[in-house]
Amino acid sequence: MAAKRKAAKRSPRRTSRAPATGRSPNRSPSRSFGASRRRHRLLILLAVVVGSAAVHAWFLQGYTIPSRSMEDTLLLGECVLVEKMSSAVPQSGEIVVFQSPEDSERAYIKRCVAVAGQQIEIRDKVILVDGDRLPDPRFSKYLDARIVPAARGPRDNLAPQTVPAGQVFVMGDNRDNSRDSRHWGLLATDAVIGRPVFIYFSAEPPAEGAGLLQRLTTLPGRIRWGRIGAGL
Repeated sequence: MAAKRKAAKRSPRRTSRAPATGRSPNRSPSRSFGASRRRHRLLILLAVVVGSAAVHAWFLQGYTIPSRSMEDTLLLGECVLVEKMSSAVPQSGEIVVFQSPEDSERAYIKRCVAVAGQQIEIRDKVILVDGDRLPDPRFSKYLDARIVPAARGPRDNLAPQTVPAGQVFVMGDNRDNSRDSRHWGLLATDAVIGRPVFIYFSAEPPAEGAGLLQRLTTLPGRIRWGRIGAGL
C-alpha cells in the first residue's frame, strides 16, 4: 500500500516545446522590431534625398559664367546658384539667367534695365529710362572711352523705344564688352530661367592650352576665396 501511495503522489515529467507559430525560435521580437525600425529610417532618408534632388532640379540650378560680359559683378569662371522663376516677371535692376535668343541651347546672364511699359534710350553711353538717367550698377564698367555713333552700331547710342508687354531690355554690366538687347533686341520674359542667388565657387580660368594635370595643380592658387558665398 505504501508503494502504491508513493507512485500516486509522483507528478509526471513535463517537457517544454516551442509554440508552433512558424517563427524561428532563435529570432527575438526585439531584434525583429529593431530591423524594422532601421528599414523605416532608411526609407525616410531615401525619401529626403530624392525630395532634395527634386527640389534642386525644380527650383535651383547651378550655372557657370561663360564670358566677361558681367564683369566686375560676375567674373569669368564663377559658378552661381540660380533660383528658377515660375511666373514672376523680372524687375528693373535684377540679374537674370535666360535662354539665348540667338541659340536656345545656351544660357546667358545679364541685368534687366527696363521692363514692359518703360522707355529705354542710350545717349553716348548714358542709359535713360523714361527720360531719367539710370545709375550704373556698383561694379559695372566701361573699358572703351570712344563713343560709337548710332550709324556704326547700337553699343553707345540707341534710339528711344518702349518695351512692350511680355518683354524686357537686358544689358551686361561690362557695357563695352557685351552682346545684349542692344544687338539682338528685346528679351521675351518666357525665356527667363531665373535669378542668381549667390556665388558658390569662383576660380581664375586656367592658362590657355593647359592640360588636366596643370589645371589640377594650379587650382588652389586660382580659387578666388573671397568671392565664394557672396550674394547677388
